[in-house]
Amino acid sequence: MGQKFRRILSNRLLQVTLVTLVAIAGFWGGHKVDNVIERQLVVGQLDHDGRQLLGRLELVVDQTNAELKKLSKLHLETCSADALKAARMTVLSRGILKLIDVRDETGVLRCSTSIGNTEDVSKLALHRAIELADKQNEIFVGIAESKLDGLLQLRKPLANNYSANAYVGLDSLLYFFFDPGVRSMASVGIYFDKSKPVATYGEIQSIRKERGGFDSDLKSDRFPLSVRLSVPEKSIQFLAAQHQSLTEWRFAVASCLLAALIMILAINLAVRPPNPVKELSSAINRDEIVPFYQPIIRLSDESVSGCEMLVRWIRPDGTIIRPDLFIPLAETSGLVVDMTMRIMRRAIRELMPIFRVQRDFKLAVNISADHFSAPGFLPSILTLLKEEKLEPSHIVLELTERQQLQDLQAFLPIAQAVRAAGLRISIDDVGTGHNGLSTIQDVPANIIKIDKKFVDTVASNELSAAIVALLTGLSKKFDRVTVAEGIETQDQLEALKAQSVDEGQGYLFSPAIDALKFIAFYGAYQKSGQMKLPNGKSKLKAAA
Repeated sequence: MGQKFRRILSNRLLQVTLVTLVAIAGFWGGHKVDNVIERQLVVGQLDHDGRQLLGRLELVVDQTNAELKKLSKLHLETCSADALKAARMTVLSRGILKLIDVRDETGVLRCSTSIGNTEDVSKLALHRAIELADKQNEIFVGIAESKLDGLLQLRKPLANNYSANAYVGLDSLLYFFFDPGVRSMASVGIYFDKSKPVATYGEIQSIRKERGGFDSDLKSDRFPLSVRLSVPEKSIQFLAAQHQSLTEWRFAVASCLLAALIMILAINLAVRPPNPVKELSSAINRDEIVPFYQPIIRLSDESVSGCEMLVRWIRPDGTIIRPDLFIPLAETSGLVVDMTMRIMRRAIRELMPIFRVQRDFKLAVNISADHFSAPGFLPSILTLLKEEKLEPSHIVLELTERQQLQDLQAFLPIAQAVRAAGLRISIDDVGTGHNGLSTIQDVPANIIKIDKKFVDTVASNELSAAIVALLTGLSKKFDRVTVAEGIETQDQLEALKAQSVDEGQGYLFSPAIDALKFIAFYGAYQKSGQMKLPNGKSKLKAAA
């Protein structure tokens, strides 16, 4: 029997026939596998886009909450000109914000950022479906009753039973992430409280009763908001056909690609992207938030007197996120304290070689007003310095302009204790915003920093030069050191020297750089000897 079977298989015609049938079956199987792969690619992208839309929605609420919190500290309930100006600037800088207004407890409009008809504004906010979304920050989320579609309302309680209301337009969110082919076939909607539509595109209706198709209902863990996405099977097949990408040898690798695709899809479905606060917290714990350093130069002899510690978020793939994109979230979420202490410890360790050779070298660390006033602030700083064996005189606590000192009387004892412990205090952006001229007299600071807006035109504008001269004169009268921010040209440097400004920082000397580059910068200066090169350029700038 075995020999007979072997004879049959030895027939060349039969061999060719079998090979041909196997090739046809293999090509057909590869084609089917290819279709499955392409369909799964489309479905995976749809799921990713839906989750990305939900994550962006949560981020919008967080950012708007942060803006309302800052405005509440400006006493927006008074509807003063300064408070309304700040609110209007917030609306102008945040394109997604349509309007900010103030209302009493009955919903009656008191003032708004609108420049149109006030009666139209009053009709905008008949409060509907408002729910408490964040107990810690007292932020309410709901839908604005309006002729305009896609308005999400956020309400922040203010003093005297007033409330600040921000109206967020969501229409643009529905189109930003989705492929043009998806837009023409899919239906997507943002819902409040699971059932009330805020903004929709296409006719939202479940297609789970159909055979196949994609129907996703994603709910936020933090806010009463959800994203619903529906795509019929025929649309998925059409999109898959448009995205055919495998080459002629797809049959040979179809099984491997299918296995890898199933694994990727399983991971994507199992691991939901973290919300912004959790993502930032994880980044802090993974030491992705790192210190950068911008040199501070003594203008009288252009020697290095210290540096300002700035922060950057460096992701594992090397992407660098600017601080203005995550510092406000760190402040509103309460993560800024832990983040600052961890980065400060790292900065002290990285700069320890310089601290050992220059006893008057100072490290300026940005501290928010809330952090400065937090219980246990000074003991935690002193404990850190003791553990790292660093003298307090090396540290300058720089109070940022982002937050206003709400209670100056409560602040003064803390500031006096900080100075008594040997640390120094610096006030940022003096002459603008919260940090007006009165801060030179009221706040017991060692250092004041002149805002960049005055430095930019100090060599060309008489008013800016007069303001710099005024700040310098007041500082010397109250025994303060002046530091000019944002020096970019030699003309600015010479003008600041003429005004007897003590120190400066800016791109003329060096941008913010990492620890290795800063130590190299400092070392090059130490070895340079002369302050100037023969061509007149700064040694420090050349070293950078």
